Amino acid sequence: MSDYGYVYILSNPLMDIYKVGRSKYPKKWAKDLSKEMGVPEPFELEYYEKFINYKLGEKLVHKRLKEYRVNKKREFFKADKDYIIQVIKECKKEVEKREKAGYIYIFSNPEIDYYVVGKSKNPKKEASELSGGTGVPFPYEVEYKAYFEDSVSAIKYIKKKLKYAQKNENFYDLELSKIKSVIKNYKKHDSSRE
Repeated sequence: MSDYGYVYILSNPLMDIYKVGRSKYPKKWAKDLSKEMGVPEPFELEYYEKFINYKLGEKLVHKRLKEYRVNKKREFFKADKDYIIQVIKECKKEVEKREKAGYIYIFSNPEIDYYVVGKSKNPKKEASELSGGTGVPFPYEVEYKAYFEDSVSAIKYIKKKLKYAQKNENFYDLELSKIKSVIKNYKKHDSSRE
């Protein structure tokens, strides 16, 4: 699940360091921080970048800037602003890559005549959660799973190819081997583009 927000850089004219953190609203956060007692000059928002998972983004940025951190309990760094911006942009690409990666799965259940096709970072956990919420006495089983660097594009393609057999959003009335074949064909097509 995506958790949109921003990783920002704040400066203060009385400090030769930068505050690098995360916020859903970086402009408001800069103003709020500036109102705190003990801050003689207001913070200035130097830069901010939107992330699909801003908590992970901040974590990766802080890890990359570890050697420049002034105090390990605070989010202040003594580094060149352009370098910090470069790190933020690189971490954004890493977050996007991680968020897209995942498995395309096929689930079955002996009580249901259809197969479930979807995408997940953890198909086994997803099957367990689906089993718990359906009221069906038999749990869903993972029949097949395939890992994709871009599971978002993969599931769109696969669902489009299976549309003729779709019974509702994720349920398909088709033989397991035919569903697997569509997934494997996309996998082959996807790997040939690398």
